[in-house]
Amino acid sequence: MKILMQVIFVISLTLATDFLDLFVIPLPKISQLLAQVNHSQSESKLITLSLPKLAEVILKDASPSKSGQLTVIDYQRQQIKIESGDQAIMIDINKIKKIRFQGEIVLRDTHNDFLRQPQPLSEQIWREPLTNFNLRDPQTGQVQIQLSSVTQTDVTNSCSEVGYLINEMEFESPTMMTIKVLSYCLSKD
Repeated sequence: MKILMQVIFVISLTLATDFLDLFVIPLPKISQLLAQVNHSQSESKLITLSLPKLAEVILKDASPSKSGQLTVIDYQRQQIKIESGDQAIMIDINKIKKIRFQGEIVLRDTHNDFLRQPQPLSEQIWREPLTNFNLRDPQTGQVQIQLSSVTQTDVTNSCSEVGYLINEMEFESPTMMTIKVLSYCLSKD
């Protein structure tokens, strides 16, 4: 009887290890999966966009909107700064429903010529952390965004260079925003 119990134990142990092998990922496979994760993280893309000079800030509490040029986004204080003439106002991000951008659209094409009021190719919506947004130069309206997704590149096959313009921003929270972006063809193939 003792020998029978030992045989059953050995058979059970063998079957159990074979069963567990189905769920264990071999070391080379783990390295391969980690490489895929690192590659997808490195696929985030730095995009330069244009920002129209006139911003209309619509507040959540239905008080009158504020208009001016967006000149600062302060991540630490969770505020934006709007300037109009010689007046400037700081507004808490958590009080903002959305910011609409208006005014003349001026983009530069590949020959550094200005394109005024070009026709947009498409409207896209990007959802990004606020820390990915960098207002590089408020005077020229140059903005850079580190996109965490790369879906924005599928605009058209006939454009060798695409320009982007921010149309609207919504703050989902003090740390996350949704951006409506218009894309423009700056040069054709």
